[in-house]
Amino acid sequence: MSPTPRALFLPSAQSIAQRMAARLTDVLARDHNIPADVYVFTPGEAIVSIYYGLVARTDGRGVWWLIPELLLDEKRRKCTYAWSVEAAAARLAQHYAVLIRRPPAELAERVKEIDRLSLATGPAPSPKTAAPCPR
Repeated sequence: MSPTPRALFLPSAQSIAQRMAARLTDVLARDHNIPADVYVFTPGEAIVSIYYGLVARTDGRGVWWLIPELLLDEKRRKCTYAWSVEAAAARLAQHYAVLIRRPPAELAERVKEIDRLSLATGPAPSPKTAAPCPR
């Protein structure tokens, strides 16, 4: 696996979450020409930052994220997930295509609102918890 230009190079003793996140950034860059950054979130989770309002989390078994179009248009939190890197990358690329058409100033304002909602309701759950997204 070749690293993407913006990927965070992780040590060899990386977790399965970090490896899955690195694979996701690789597939996003290679197949969809989308740059992304990887960050360690907790010891067992990693975050892939793709664009304003589009951030995916992984625990190494699946990838989950909040659907940005619903956050921006209806102010509802809706989680979705994929069990494979390829499926996650394809669906995240569709969300990215919608977001990059929006004016950056609008996205910046919406991200502030998303942050406010996130602080009020807490983070999105993992698919392994089978809990619905908080509203």
